[in-house]
Amino acid sequence: MLPTHLVKVGGLIGYDNTLWNGSVVAPPDAPLRKYVRYYRDFVLELNKALAADPRIEICQLPVGDGITLCRRITLHNYDPFPLPPSS
Repeated sequence: MLPTHLVKVGGLIGYDNTLWNGSVVAPPDAPLRKYVRYYRDFVLELNKALAADPRIEICQLPVGDGITLCRRITLHNYDPFPLPPSS
């Protein structure tokens, strides 16, 4: 998720639209536009992965559609979505 080889300890990455029109807190059966409902699951997956990543501290700002700031705090090489080995 976080490209650790590109971000030094103390470095920041910002993710935009992490509240996705407020849909991330809406009940599963809430009436949402088709595109909002479609992308909502991807935004939720990103938010959960960032929250569970021990390499970073996060701060979510409720500005517009939401911005999440991630600060790398460790050299730990945890990868929540490892790539399969190359063939």
